[in-house]
Amino acid sequence: MRIEWASRRDSELYEDERLGVRRLNVAAATKLRRVVDDLREADTWNDFAHNAKYKLERLRENRHGVRSVRLTKGHRIYFELKDAKTVRILQVGGHYG
Repeated sequence: MRIEWASRRDSELYEDERLGVRRLNVAAATKLRRVVDDLREADTWNDFAHNAKYKLERLRENRHGVRSVRLTKGHRIYFELKDAKTVRILQVGGHYG
């Protein structure tokens, strides 16, 4: 699938492993890389959505249409589906902030 990043800061967390560890933590940075790599390897959204490794959560109210995957207890990756083969990563970071 094709990945688009809403923020350069978040894409740098993925691209620069040391930066990801510094800004998130080791566990969150490692899982971020795994999630994004699995998104890239999937042919379509359904391929990724049916991957048993991740529990996709649909958000409600002002974030309707946004999905998230938990990286650690306090960190998530938020993204939206643009079409069947494109995902836009909206935010990587704290669950409550």
